[in-house]
Amino acid sequence: MRAIFQQRCMMGLVISCLLWFSTLVSAADSQSVVVLKESAQEMIHMLKANQGKLHNPSFLHAQVRKIVLPRFDLTVMAQSIVGRNHWSRATPAQRAEFIRQFSSLVISVYSAPLADYNGDQVQFMPQRSESGSRSVVHTQIIRPTGQKIAVIYQMLQSGGTWKVYDFSIEGISMVSSYRAQFADVLQSQGMTGLLAELRQHHNRSVS
Repeated sequence: MRAIFQQRCMMGLVISCLLWFSTLVSAADSQSVVVLKESAQEMIHMLKANQGKLHNPSFLHAQVRKIVLPRFDLTVMAQSIVGRNHWSRATPAQRAEFIRQFSSLVISVYSAPLADYNGDQVQFMPQRSESGSRSVVHTQIIRPTGQKIAVIYQMLQSGGTWKVYDFSIEGISMVSSYRAQFADVLQSQGMTGLLAELRQHHNRSVS
């Protein structure tokens, strides 16, 4: 995996997982905000009820898969990351495998800090945009030191609910970071080469 994953995408995902620790749902919240806050409440309940299991990676991976992953539109994210040309040339089996491998990558990175949550708080900013099938949700993480980290969710109405299709940490987009990370392999080796690298990364992470 290239350095951009280590320095940007990975850190973005690690920090962003703290956004699931949120405030109670308000009657004034838009539907896209409600989706994020309800997920936060479910995650908080899980963490409080399973303190003794939080250092078990398999347990945390299963919980993130159940609670967080359904809030992501993985197909839209995959298409955006790979790009229209590579996605259209990929076989149905390659597309399905990329979504599986990408999901495993997100779950692994997203789970890491949950065992060591240290009191970061999140503030949902006044809703600026929820028009038709798209929404932009502005938040900021407030760390115990007083540092504030801006996080913006891009959301899409999909299957009757709102789902995240990208988010940015201090202006760094998760989708753009992965797209940059994968670009060279896609250019030189196509989808076959990218899937091979993702398999190798997954095998190293579970070995």
